[in-house]
Amino acid sequence: MASIFQEAAWQHAQKLGVDFTDNDTPVYWVLHRLGMRFVRRPHWGEDIRITTWPSRMIRLYTMREFVVETGDGELLVEASSTWLVLNGTTGRPVRPEQHLSREWAVEEVPLDLPIGKTATIPEPQNLLQHAAWDRVRLSDTDRNAHVNNARYAQWLSDWAPGVVSPDRPGMFTFTSETREGQEFAVITPNSAADIAEVWVRNPDDPIADAVCACRFTGLV
Repeated sequence: MASIFQEAAWQHAQKLGVDFTDNDTPVYWVLHRLGMRFVRRPHWGEDIRITTWPSRMIRLYTMREFVVETGDGELLVEASSTWLVLNGTTGRPVRPEQHLSREWAVEEVPLDLPIGKTATIPEPQNLLQHAAWDRVRLSDTDRNAHVNNARYAQWLSDWAPGVVSPDRPGMFTFTSETREGQEFAVITPNSAADIAEVWVRNPDDPIADAVCACRFTGLV
């Protein structure tokens, strides 16, 4: 679903003329937060329809919504996302109003996401000391040479399946970039927890220098 939402968002942004994918484009999109609620999982080979629209601009954040249905109109998934527009030279966020029109916004929000900080795993260093670390590969990265949001979701669902599952509503928050050659580890307090995190570091760096790159938090 994360991959499908990413593709749908890009296609719609391209139609609006704000895909920012030209080589000379001074800004680019960064996904900050993605929340999903499954009514049921799509079946293998089932035709689905994805509807997406920009909904709000709050401070530096631009919201985009998604609804996934069957060809017959049965609701499958509701999702919401929060994006930043970053300056390609400085890497700093810019006001979305400089590039986007508020006339595009449709004030319908199927899944309301929090904007501010979310809960974190307390004392993560204790868990990282005993975590299994894996290498970030070239196939994990996208055209911007950093790990794609859908790959973080895959890592979390693979390494923390008791926490990250379509059976529970949840939200991914992306907090740092990860690149090829770095190492990552997925940690969670326990299988009954409602939080899991991806931490990354350079191969020769101590664990104390690792940073959190993505966090999954369960939604009520």
